[in-house]
Amino acid sequence: NGHTYAAAVNAFCRCYDWQAARDALSRAEGRHVFRQGGSVAASSGVVTRTSMIRGYCEVARDLDKARRVFSRMEKDKSTEARPNTRTANTFLRGCLTLGSVDEAAALLERMENEWSKDETWCNEYGGAPDASSYEMVVNILCQALRHKQASATANRCLERLGTSPGCASMFVAVARAAAVCKDYQAANRAAKRAHRVLSMEEKTCADDEQANSEVVGSGGKRGMIKAVEADIEDEETAKSQAARARSLQVFQSHRHADLLAELKSIEKNIDKERPIDLQWLWSRTLIIEDHNARTEEEAQSGNKGKKKKKEKRDKVPPDKKLVQALCKRLSAFGLKESGPEADLSSKLFKGAVRGGRSGRFARLHKKRKKNKKISGEVDAIGKPKVDLAALFQPLEGEATQRPLHLEICSGGGEWICSRAMRDKSACWVACELRFDRAARCFQRLSLHGLATQQGNAGLVVGDACHALESCLQPSSCMRLFINH
Repeated sequence: NGHTYAAAVNAFCRCYDWQAARDALSRAEGRHVFRQGGSVAASSGVVTRTSMIRGYCEVARDLDKARRVFSRMEKDKSTEARPNTRTANTFLRGCLTLGSVDEAAALLERMENEWSKDETWCNEYGGAPDASSYEMVVNILCQALRHKQASATANRCLERLGTSPGCASMFVAVARAAAVCKDYQAANRAAKRAHRVLSMEEKTCADDEQANSEVVGSGGKRGMIKAVEADIEDEETAKSQAARARSLQVFQSHRHADLLAELKSIEKNIDKERPIDLQWLWSRTLIIEDHNARTEEEAQSGNKGKKKKKEKRDKVPPDKKLVQALCKRLSAFGLKESGPEADLSSKLFKGAVRGGRSGRFARLHKKRKKNKKISGEVDAIGKPKVDLAALFQPLEGEATQRPLHLEICSGGGEWICSRAMRDKSACWVACELRFDRAARCFQRLSLHGLATQQGNAGLVVGDACHALESCLQPSSCMRLFINH
């Protein structure tokens, strides 16, 4: 039945076998399992597809597949089979980790306008956005440095839902993004708002145990059942509920301390007003992805028009396609598609893809150009690669490039930032898979004065194995670091 398939899909995804999960879901839909059995079967279908969306985002790292499942759910004629808040938050979490800014903002807008206007969908089947929905969208907007839009979204959250544990993190993110954009007035306003919200949360946490047990944490997770609604009689259930309440309090206490520390760091950097020239850090940020994924789908679609477009695109040399893709993807970190910043990034990427400043690669490029072959240093299967060292400027008075060190799994960039500030004689590059963590690293480097022309810090966003094997020039790095 539906529960069986829901459990199976969830188990496959947790075991990192998203293909088996997809096949199980296809079999269930082919047998109309979620259409037979009324609301119970439809509810199982929502749970199953939510797990599948999570598998596509977290395991396959393919937002297109997740989007197709989500879109089918939204268009379902049966209200009970449409996505609920948990489904939406799962998709939003995928947007957060995979860097899809516009997709997340558009979904929140639909939830506020279309989903919430349908009373049945909103009230009976949980179609309204919750605090977690707003929190994730605000963080995604701040990744792209859209701090004004993020601030408006955070204020809208408080107007619609009131304050709840975790709301302060939205204003901390706004303050950080505004400081990176050198909008210090907006950064100070957001920081003060975050302090006020944190003070309110602290007073709430100081209340008696009964009041604490009725607090619902943000995050779209179960957390704990409200004591008022639980009507607990069983002793074991009561103990479990009390343990869950204590766990939530400890989590909120740690989060409160982390946010205060983050605010203190942001305010310190605002006071120092370190030089920030984002165009240079954008030019040292590579966002690695499979650039051929959509092309392959189009080739299999059988659409002649799309095939003609594909043939036309194939005439573009691989190195130029790579440069265009690298520039376009930087919009997730706030780079506009056109303008002097985009032109600088394109220029430096083009030089790095063609071998940068290495004399051997320059001679090879000149020879290929003379023979009218595809420009760029290309590997055996025709894919260009990037010379990381070519993205960095040499120190003043020196002609040679500095040695380059790469850290794998950099997280928020604490270690790489400290090393880059301490050792200016080398270039330090962070490599992080998740967009949300990479964005924190990008903003940390900016606030610590490393986003300048002579800056010695950069960023690679994507799978480290794929980057080292397929995207970066051999011998690009002198040393690799993996910190635990």
